[in-house]
Amino acid sequence: MTSLAMSTGRDEGGRQGHTHEHGHSHVPENRPGPSEAGSVVLDIGPGMGAAVILTSPDMKDLEIEYRATGDEWNGKHMAVRERRGAGQPKFAAIFGPLSPSVYEFRVRGSGQSEPELRVTVAEAAVTSVSWPNLG
Repeated sequence: MTSLAMSTGRDEGGRQGHTHEHGHSHVPENRPGPSEAGSVVLDIGPGMGAAVILTSPDMKDLEIEYRATGDEWNGKHMAVRERRGAGQPKFAAIFGPLSPSVYEFRVRGSGQSEPELRVTVAEAAVTSVSWPNLG
């Protein structure tokens, strides 16, 4: 069994973080509040698309990790946030710009090695899907 020595400290923004003995550090991300209608800009067009994953409210602030199918999990992720607009608030993670491909998604830190969702992202399009527990 290997144990990891950790030290704590604050980054330049005053956020609490820690470093592992294997050399990389972790600093908690600042969590922005809910986004208002029209506050998200997606850079899509030739060679780029995007994915919007709708979730249940209980996934708010969880991070969804993603990778192109066949790639290694490398920690790329987006947080689920409250999205306000007409009607009831929605909860979603928005990914883009992404090269056209099939992407796999899982909850970051869940310990699952397999993806929980696969999404095909097309060029110049936004693909909107629901997280599996949303139905």
